[in-house]
Amino acid sequence: MALPYKGAKRPRLQKLAQTLWTERSTFDSHWRELGDFFKPRRLRFMITDRNRGDKRNQKIIDSSGLFAARTLQSGLHAGLTSPARPWFILSTPDPSLNRRPAVKAWLHEVTERMRSVFQKSNLYNSLPIIYGDMGTFATGAMALREDPKDLLRTYTYPIGSYAIGVNARGLVTTFYREFETTVRQVVEDFGLTVGYGSDIDWSHISARVQKHWDDGNYETPIEVCWLVLPNEDADASRLESKYLPWSSFYWEKGVQGIEAPASTLISRKIKNSFLMRVAVPTRRRRVGISGT
Repeated sequence: MALPYKGAKRPRLQKLAQTLWTERSTFDSHWRELGDFFKPRRLRFMITDRNRGDKRNQKIIDSSGLFAARTLQSGLHAGLTSPARPWFILSTPDPSLNRRPAVKAWLHEVTERMRSVFQKSNLYNSLPIIYGDMGTFATGAMALREDPKDLLRTYTYPIGSYAIGVNARGLVTTFYREFETTVRQVVEDFGLTVGYGSDIDWSHISARVQKHWDDGNYETPIEVCWLVLPNEDADASRLESKYLPWSSFYWEKGVQGIEAPASTLISRKIKNSFLMRVAVPTRRRRVGISGT
């Protein structure tokens, strides 16, 4: 259950995000040191670190640590989630229901379809990266998002580029990230673009981005904030999207006042979002199916 938060939406979301960022900062020095010697290119503490090709392995004298980290992530991937063998099965919480022929046939069919989708997506490219992050930094973040071409697509996020928060049970329920994107990508993600003509909904996009687009500056960098947290209006008995378990908010960093209409705070309700700080079982995973 999500707690109700008081106050105007954007200011309180920004305050929550800043609190998460401050709390995480105490780990930065440890992660920097680990990254310098084990994974120099998995660090991203500054938004502007995107697409930097400078040398980052100058502190490494002995490559034993690098090979050990790669062996760990490859071994975890091959042993736990190898695409070459079935590593998960579906079941219901009710053992007696699992024994029914019709239920068994349905679960088998869904399992096969999931395996097919996983094979066609980039999931098996992302999992080794997550295992490497968890083995080196003890924390990893990956988003699994709907994709119009591959049905789903995964995105891994470098350490230092995000902050997480936990609930009273110690489970990760809040995710905050600051990242740099381009004008073209902002329009594609939030403008409901059909090609590059006039079919763009500018109501969710700031005047600054619109001007860059009109001037043809499609690759100009734009700083965006993204916050995922439990939906305070969640209701499992309702089918409308606004009652889904999670809320996902985007806003353009540094844009305030009349330059930022209310709609520039993009709200999306989502059913499931993240693998964060995950623990993967050592045998085939039995995935439970709920009754909803």
